[in-house]
Amino acid sequence: HRMSLIPLTDNISCYDLGVTLVGVLSNGTNATLIDCGMTKQHGKLLEKAIGLPITSIICTHYHHDHIGAAAYLQQKYNAKVFLPSVEKALVEGALGADIMNGGPVPASFRKSVDADSKIRFDALPNNAFIDPNGFFITPVPTYGHSPQHTAYLVDDIFFLGDALSSPELIERHKLLYLYDAGKTYEALESTRYISFTKAVICHKAVIDKQELISYTDIEKYHIEKIEHEILCLLNNHSVEELTALLINRLGMPNFTVDAVFLATNTVKGYLSKLEADGLVSAEAYDGRIRWQKTGITSN
Repeated sequence: HRMSLIPLTDNISCYDLGVTLVGVLSNGTNATLIDCGMTKQHGKLLEKAIGLPITSIICTHYHHDHIGAAAYLQQKYNAKVFLPSVEKALVEGALGADIMNGGPVPASFRKSVDADSKIRFDALPNNAFIDPNGFFITPVPTYGHSPQHTAYLVDDIFFLGDALSSPELIERHKLLYLYDAGKTYEALESTRYISFTKAVICHKAVIDKQELISYTDIEKYHIEKIEHEILCLLNNHSVEELTALLINRLGMPNFTVDAVFLATNTVKGYLSKLEADGLVSAEAYDGRIRWQKTGITSN
């Protein structure tokens, strides 16, 4: 893959890896990455393009496409790799993908889970800190996409990770993966009040403040639409039954075992929010957990 460079300030830029954008902070001697892609090849592409030792990696969350290349870069440069403390524990216990899937993962996930668990992580400080290369990093809690997803403000550049998605990504996937729909919605709202000049969305855009407001409105509408679809479909269904109905309703393309696992756990994230809002409830019936709109009982 031929990467493209997107300059942001004199010492801050990002590289387009194709699947994601990676932030690069350079002090002229060493480099810090914000997320790092998912493969050894991504790590090699980045080190060749940057031309400096990569000695610090600050990750927004534990998903493999954001931390996978850290194994190679840590081995070569002894890079410090920072991850929010809850997500650090998940990866080190090889439990991250289990959380994404609502239980033990299919075999197709296991290789990346085992590889990521061997990375040595430092727990992200709770407050603003200076990283090993001298950059002042302000963590911004944006929980929801994952349990402790964290965005970062560096100077006037806002690295959002997966706290926000491009409209193109929403259109392509139809159902964005999330861990907790309620917290995702709150995080989208909170990003509007951050002061910055440019924001970097990993999947995949560099935008200004006005565009961010527009993007957050689009993603909030996406969440509201999925909630509406679930409420329209729900009639004494199990999570798996409801997920199948939703996949068909949305016309989602090319579904694999992995994708169905992720979609099913995303539906759980929506049901949790709808239950907290008093709109749905669960009960044990006919050997399954079945969900129903509030006020309707099973036959």
